[in-house]
Amino acid sequence: MITLIFGTLLLGVGLSELIPIWRSDPTLSHAPLLCAISLYALLQRRKVLRDLSHFAPKGFLLLLFSVLLNVLSHWADVPSLSALSLLGMIGGVFWTLGGSQTLRRSIAPLGLLFFTVPWPTALTVRLQFWLQLTSSAYAALMAGTLGLPVHRDGVTLHVIPHVGQPPIYSMMVAQKCSGLSSLMALLALGYLVAWMTPIRFQVRFLFLLAVLPLTLGANALRLTLILAAGSGGNLRLAQFVHDNEQPVLMLFCGVGLMGLRALLLRLHHKSETSSTDETPLSTNPDNLKTKRKSDKRGCFVAVNLLLLAALVGAGFAQQSEARTPAYPDFFARFDLDYRDWKAQNFNLSPPEREMLQPDAVLVRRYTSERNPNEWAEISVIAGHRKKTVHNPAFCIGGDGWETVSEESTVYVLDGKRVEATRAKIMKDRKSLYATYFFTNGGFSCANMGRFQVAQIVGRLGSRPSLGALVRIITPVGASPVSGIALTDDFCYRVLPAVLTRLEMARQNKSGGLNYQLR
Repeated sequence: MITLIFGTLLLGVGLSELIPIWRSDPTLSHAPLLCAISLYALLQRRKVLRDLSHFAPKGFLLLLFSVLLNVLSHWADVPSLSALSLLGMIGGVFWTLGGSQTLRRSIAPLGLLFFTVPWPTALTVRLQFWLQLTSSAYAALMAGTLGLPVHRDGVTLHVIPHVGQPPIYSMMVAQKCSGLSSLMALLALGYLVAWMTPIRFQVRFLFLLAVLPLTLGANALRLTLILAAGSGGNLRLAQFVHDNEQPVLMLFCGVGLMGLRALLLRLHHKSETSSTDETPLSTNPDNLKTKRKSDKRGCFVAVNLLLLAALVGAGFAQQSEARTPAYPDFFARFDLDYRDWKAQNFNLSPPEREMLQPDAVLVRRYTSERNPNEWAEISVIAGHRKKTVHNPAFCIGGDGWETVSEESTVYVLDGKRVEATRAKIMKDRKSLYATYFFTNGGFSCANMGRFQVAQIVGRLGSRPSLGALVRIITPVGASPVSGIALTDDFCYRVLPAVLTRLEMARQNKSGGLNYQLR
């Protein structure tokens, strides 16, 4: 009973973190349905899962590792690790108290819950841009095979019948058209189909891996259909296929998965058709070792202590995240000039502040009085909470801008090496350069995942782990060379003072900058 109470509390803590993510992330909108399917499958196997009389030491090790991972994930504020550790704890309890037979009966429903786990932001952004480039490349290849004169420029596709003439139809493979949302749902669908298909485990795994090329091929086919319809003058059909990305991809890939399943069943008709979870308890050598009756009281006490440690550790780990600065906005009244350009300050909107919860914000645009088309904007979002340090791709995409290319660049500012990413973004035929990196004033890098790992050290010591996203926006201008030159000049003139300010705040130095947490 105590185990059930502790497990329910841990599950409640996990769901309180996951439900807001499910509601805001379109790639995880199917998560509640998967939870319902998994719960139904576990209830169907409740007779076997009730047998908690076989102690398995390996299961206790899994439970111990999952508890430590859960505490670490709350300390680092990584929702994906927190959700994975929760799945590990559930599996560890089943394995520890019920042995391998109970674990095998529960592992398939628990595996389905893996597709409800939010992916790390840095990974999804990289994957989304890769899907954009790959889908556009495959679509250009397919369209060219069909005889369409397609010219590809990054993630933009143009149908140009004659060289030197304007395109008769153009389309941009935007982030929403990358197929990432459909890929998440199709992976879960592929898992369900593989689960219900009586084939060997290795073949099931290969079946699941086939979802990625199926999704890429289906998305490329959809884009080719849009190009063919648009260049042929049927704009209504092109718009319909464009606006219904998920239903079209689900239809194409669903047919592909069913066809692949039928082929595998025919090839493996005479092979083993019973899954491992149907193996009798007496024939499993692992269970022969754990079949002996153990001291149930001692096992339950050990499991309950670990679950209690997970609850206490998770609460203690979030203390640093919950603290508030005594003097939060150290960018207030911050003198920062660029040439003789006019400066204008901006503020974050209330929803943005609620989402990011920054300690200090600097959003300032500099405009040349001689040429209003020359301007540069700097945004610094700083704070000790993990959610404050976010990937700028979400802000850029939320404003309707699409990333068409990315490249790495390095600045040396007052002896500090700063690795940054320069992205070219477009919206309504307007082009801008977005240069960004992550820093605490001393350490800077372009990879958000790498920077967040560095911040974990500060959180483990219950110290304020200050971090900031620095983003510079400049127009491309008359040529890419002039736009890059403006960006470089702005960075070399402005960023040293910004990094010094962040370094003073991180080290709690004096000079009217007492950044402390209370």
